[in-house]
Amino acid sequence: MAEYEALNPDVEIEIIGRIPTYEFLMKLMLMPQMPDIVECHLDWFPELMAAGIPAPLPDDLDAEARRFFLAPTLQSLIYDGRLYGIPTTYVLYSLGYHQDLFDDIGLNQVPQTWQELEQAARKATRFNPDGSIARAGLLIPGARWTSAGESHTKIFIGLLRSNGGYYLDDQGRPGLDRPEAVETLDFMVNLVRQNMAIADGWRDFGKQRSAMAIIPNYERPGLVTTLGESFPSLKTALIPRGKGDFATTQFGWGYFVPSTAQHPEEAWKFLEWYTMKQTSEGMTRLGKALALRYVPTNPIDMRVVRQQMVSEPFWEGFISGMEVARPEPAFPQIFKRWELMGAALQPVMRLERPPLEGLREAQDRISALMKEVLGES
Repeated sequence: MAEYEALNPDVEIEIIGRIPTYEFLMKLMLMPQMPDIVECHLDWFPELMAAGIPAPLPDDLDAEARRFFLAPTLQSLIYDGRLYGIPTTYVLYSLGYHQDLFDDIGLNQVPQTWQELEQAARKATRFNPDGSIARAGLLIPGARWTSAGESHTKIFIGLLRSNGGYYLDDQGRPGLDRPEAVETLDFMVNLVRQNMAIADGWRDFGKQRSAMAIIPNYERPGLVTTLGESFPSLKTALIPRGKGDFATTQFGWGYFVPSTAQHPEEAWKFLEWYTMKQTSEGMTRLGKALALRYVPTNPIDMRVVRQQMVSEPFWEGFISGMEVARPEPAFPQIFKRWELMGAALQPVMRLERPPLEGLREAQDRISALMKEVLGES
């Protein structure tokens, strides 16, 4: 901000709040005038678009942004052919694994299918004398689904897609009652039931509580701190697939200028300068701020950061994952869907109810919600 203000003495920039929560954004939507620039979670855009909050990019900036940013990072920001925001962070998931643990147990190959993942998890699991798990083969989501609804849901969706299934189709109809969904949840539950996996997300993965976990790229700083000198042994790969193709779920954050902004022209000029203009170091200012925590959103930053990324095995799965990543379907009420999904499937992952029963409940409740969202009887 100081640099931009020095270059533009007639402009003053004021930060009026930190990155907003969803509830804070909803309150802002009730205000007669919003801030000139807002950064928010890309999954919130369907709600914002339904309320008419974001303004589309000016035509010339729209064309420039489409040329500049990597296409996957723009998917969640395009509605009816228009671009309504600028991506800031890009997040996806991959299979993390501790190479030193693989070496210790003689695992010479990273699993690429669910069958290979199960075999690797079984071989990597270690038990205490009392029969409890000392080190799991895999950490997967489930036991805390309602308190970690977003990440647990996104990992489940990625696995479901890799099995040829879908969570919501293009018309907003859920597919949780289909065989692919049942197979996916059965696979996850059986790993837990057979004591090869712990349904606790990726928590404590950095403490080597498990040999493998499905992790997001933004966990890198914490893993560096926890693992210390052992961090170079942490590698990632594409998430093993079921009977479909490799898949993962992507999300991120982005800037938008509200339709009620008082200084929209200046807001777009600042965003273009901050996110798209190359500095003397060869990166954008945004890229410098987010380097090595998020996957870069544009080729300029990617070219510079990739030199370090290729030297860190941690990034292998995330870079490969860009080719198979997709965002969550762009329909409103995403938080409610996470809540309904978690309420139905958390007891399943805790081995308290059958998978089919949980999926039927999730299917029925999300179907009813989507009919309400889409105005269907």
